[in-house]
Amino acid sequence: MVSEGFDFNAFMGTLDQIGFYTVALPFLLVFTIIFALLEKIKLFGDKSRKFNMLIALVMAFLMIRVQSLVETMNNFLPQVSFLAIVFIVFLLLLGILIGPSENGWKGIPLFLGIIVTVGVIIYALLTSSGSLGAGLPSWLSLTTQDRNLLIGIVLFFLFVWFVVAEPGSKSPWKKFGDYLGDLPGELGK
Repeated sequence: MVSEGFDFNAFMGTLDQIGFYTVALPFLLVFTIIFALLEKIKLFGDKSRKFNMLIALVMAFLMIRVQSLVETMNNFLPQVSFLAIVFIVFLLLLGILIGPSENGWKGIPLFLGIIVTVGVIIYALLTSSGSLGAGLPSWLSLTTQDRNLLIGIVLFFLFVWFVVAEPGSKSPWKKFGDYLGDLPGELGK
């Protein structure tokens, strides 16, 4: 038996054709907000749930009747939702930098981390909207020659480090790890 897969794009198109986005969603949103506000402020007393429901129902129907208001709401809310997502991503990245209060970055490293985070978010927004085009800027692209030069420099410094390290001392990797672990505290002073 051959079955067709479910096509979400066709389903969303069907919802659009029957007015789900221009009637049902605005209606539900306005009804829910008005009802919740009336329940919270108890404008008509403690036992006014039926009145609150009726008032919210009438206001929601009146709202969807005015098509220009519904169009404004349908244009406005996705943009607000997008900005909320951008803000949540910023807070997530900031939480990575700050971490638990006793272990997080402080001072100059935190400030630089916030600047870099804001820059990365702006860059991501501009590239995803098509304003900058895709990919990294040309000055961040490494050619084969640049990559080989960087590898050579790293190998040179590792060789010098191994040659001058005293026997029995910490390994260079342990020293480097200790240095990186102490860096936020040192820069935050």
